[in-house]
Amino acid sequence: MVRQDYIIRMIEKFGEILREIVSKTSAEQFEEAKQDIAQTCDELVGLGIEKVCLTADSTLVAKLLKDRSPQEGRDRLYMLVALLNVAGENYLKEGLSEKHRAHVLKALNLMLTIGGFTDEEVTPDYAPKVEHLLSQLEGLPAKTLVGLMQFY
Repeated sequence: MVRQDYIIRMIEKFGEILREIVSKTSAEQFEEAKQDIAQTCDELVGLGIEKVCLTADSTLVAKLLKDRSPQEGRDRLYMLVALLNVAGENYLKEGLSEKHRAHVLKALNLMLTIGGFTDEEVTPDYAPKVEHLLSQLEGLPAKTLVGLMQFY
């Protein structure tokens, strides 16, 4: 019960932060949004958002699951996916399409990883769906295509 309350509070706090980031991005306050993303990512994973894009998916999953319940680890992964997606959208609005692609592709690969080890088919409201991430990308690498085949 206490752990459930903690997870719910963690998700609520993340939702507030995500709303602030989206609001700043919509207002074209890109640097402020990037700072919020960086701080949240560091608190969540212990790595900067750019470093997350360069880190192997399995390493990120292990880092987020270590010493946590499966539910908390899964929720933290969904939060990271949401952060990567918002960071990608921020970069797209700035005209940085390569950075957008890198962040959205990492988000997609993590979503496919989550799908591989969870029985739940419901993605939380705060996390983007696989289809949404796919709609932003073209020319997927082989690793992602294999992940999509396994996912579906």
